[in-house]
Amino acid sequence: MISGPISTIDLGTPPSCSAAGPVHFVGICGKGMSSLAVALHRAGVPVTGSDEPLAYGEPVALLQAEGVPHRLEFHPDHVIGASKVVISRQYSRGNPEVEAVLAAQIPYYSLPQFILEHFLHGQKNVVVAGTKGKTTTTTMLAWILEQEGLSPGYFIGGVPKNQMPPGRFPGRGLNVIEGDDYETLFWDHSPKFAYYRPSTVLLTNVYPDHPEYHQGDGSSLNHFRTLMCQLPANGLLLTGDNGPLSRQVAEMAPCMRQRVGFEESADIRIHDWNQEEDGIQFTLGNTKFFLPVTGRHNALNAAMAAVAAEHHGVPLAHSAAHLSAFQGVQGRQDLVGSHRGIDLYRDLAYLPESLLLVQENFRLRFPDRRLVLLYQPFIVNGLPGKDSELSAVMSQFDLVLLADVFKPVLCAPVNPGFSDTVQAMLSARATLTHRVGTVESWPQSVRPHLVPGDVVLAIAHPKVQPLLDHVVEALAH
Repeated sequence: MISGPISTIDLGTPPSCSAAGPVHFVGICGKGMSSLAVALHRAGVPVTGSDEPLAYGEPVALLQAEGVPHRLEFHPDHVIGASKVVISRQYSRGNPEVEAVLAAQIPYYSLPQFILEHFLHGQKNVVVAGTKGKTTTTTMLAWILEQEGLSPGYFIGGVPKNQMPPGRFPGRGLNVIEGDDYETLFWDHSPKFAYYRPSTVLLTNVYPDHPEYHQGDGSSLNHFRTLMCQLPANGLLLTGDNGPLSRQVAEMAPCMRQRVGFEESADIRIHDWNQEEDGIQFTLGNTKFFLPVTGRHNALNAAMAAVAAEHHGVPLAHSAAHLSAFQGVQGRQDLVGSHRGIDLYRDLAYLPESLLLVQENFRLRFPDRRLVLLYQPFIVNGLPGKDSELSAVMSQFDLVLLADVFKPVLCAPVNPGFSDTVQAMLSARATLTHRVGTVESWPQSVRPHLVPGDVVLAIAHPKVQPLLDHVVEALAH
């Protein structure tokens, strides 16, 4: 337990005290940055922030709903009066606020460094890492612990659909942190989770990803090694995937290791999984779970969260009760809208491995309807071999509407001709495919290819997902 008031700005100043001046966020509209900003704002810390004019989606809506002051422009004057500044990894030298912070020698932090120095030392920290599934799993575990009355600190790189903010600090000695393997700051190339000092790690999976950051599997493994090396000998590593990269990472852990899964070889096995019309059910040990979310992958996420909660004193039966009210995270298989018998959903399953899971889930949910994939390639599609893997998964859809690559000039690892290559591969597989151009043209280019009864799964870069509303509007005509 933590004794006394929790320090925030000056390590001794109560959260409600504004004498230390505000914390300013350069890049406040990022998912992680907005989560931390909301956590500080709710703790009584004065917060300001700036971002680019084209900031988008859930983080902007979250900041507005929470009343966190922010501007959609950068200017050197915005950092005046800040006692500390948190800088997003997205911004570097040349940004006017970054330059002003350096020139004025204002104390500045990366996001993970700020979280570590103000909230994590001396605590029990559960870090959820992996390529996919970490946001949902983090949210599930935080929800269980919160509903159990343990009042954890937590940090989620997304917006929960349940009535809980995406970040809260301080907690009562136990923190749940989503651990990203992206680099930390413009001069700090360590992965973010290198700062989180775990006592427990949940590793969802490890796939090749982030070609703009990792130079092959060896680079990715080196980053995960930094997380494994921090685990104490009396710590715990929970894994949910038995792939070759996940096994290599797990072998680095110097502590007890357990794998949760559906296979007989799993240490903690999931039984009797089933997709129902209104959710999923499975059995863990002798405890039956039902969650009002969809997908086999979410059964695994929930099982990992429940086992981690049990490790911290929460009975499995309690976790099952709490998860029965779990609604998920925004941006995952969300229904954007429906018109003329056509339903449009959105998701972030851009990797072949995750897209296959979502495709299988949609087949179970909509067995008698045509399944259409609306796909916009972006950064990950610069990975060698992904064109072949992705086209194989795409061929499982009844119709593929393939868009142009997102920002091929600004994102060097992306091959601007990737869509052409994938289209040729889909044609070779006899998969019905149409090109639909840039995302801005979708309201006009997508509608002619759809018919009543279609279920459309849209995979697009988060920055352009708000434009899907215009596609739905076009379906009405």
